[in-house]
Amino acid sequence: MPTDRYELEARTSEAVEADLVRVRGRLLLQTDRETKTAAAVSGDASAAADKRKARKKPNYLHHWERCAIIKRVAEGEPQAALAREFGVTRAAVCQMYKNRSKILAREPSSEGESEAPPPPTAVASRSKTVALLLATLKARGSNPAAIRRAAARLTFLLIEDVIASFDALNATDATEQSLTASEQIIPFCGVVVGDESAAVAGAFQQMDPGAPTGQIHVKMDVDGGRVCWRLVYLDVPVDIASYDVLVFSTFGNGGAECKAIEALRRVGILEQRISLIMVVCTSLGYEEISTRFPRT
Repeated sequence: MPTDRYELEARTSEAVEADLVRVRGRLLLQTDRETKTAAAVSGDASAAADKRKARKKPNYLHHWERCAIIKRVAEGEPQAALAREFGVTRAAVCQMYKNRSKILAREPSSEGESEAPPPPTAVASRSKTVALLLATLKARGSNPAAIRRAAARLTFLLIEDVIASFDALNATDATEQSLTASEQIIPFCGVVVGDESAAVAGAFQQMDPGAPTGQIHVKMDVDGGRVCWRLVYLDVPVDIASYDVLVFSTFGNGGAECKAIEALRRVGILEQRISLIMVVCTSLGYEEISTRFPRT
């Protein structure tokens, strides 16, 4: 029986993506390359007018968030995309960049704000099994079959370690608050970034067959020598905000993963409820992910 999902439609002729629409209880995004008709344009205009009537609660940014926005605008990122990510208007982003000298010169303590959260601590595995599997992958003489077996085993060990860390945390909370484990444990939802991560999702489903899953596809575009990522496809359960979301990616430099996390934030998932599981990540990618999403 199909589970509830959302639908989100985006058109390449538009500068921004459309709003989420529910279809069969799932959240689904698909790129539509057709040009809008006049009726569709007028319908969207009326919908946009209704949307403007409902004012959003203002989102007050920390000092480090303003500094991050200014830095990323200077690096060429679109102001509209940054406004969506941080939950502010494009005019607010424009004003921040206009007054960047004053903001950057301001001390965080003058506003009673804290510095940016430190990036998560990297943990090196001391497992002999992991060391042997990594040696197999690095060895030039390893045959394809051995590489596949080593990669599959490493994937299982990685997911096992992630799930075990959550189980240990839930058990500690249950003990401290005198609650049962069933009252404390939050179910998982596995979300795959790209087709190449499908094998990781398969391993996750073998460990937790009842857990819901989803997919996110992003595309890299190069505009004037600047690399940017665009959300192409998203398919997740409609109640995904009630899960601890495990985002699986095999190898990346941070761009696709940041776009995937941004998409999940758009559908209402708290940043601290998102965990990114990558087999390999570049140092620059790790820095970008930790800077943009320090609570993930």
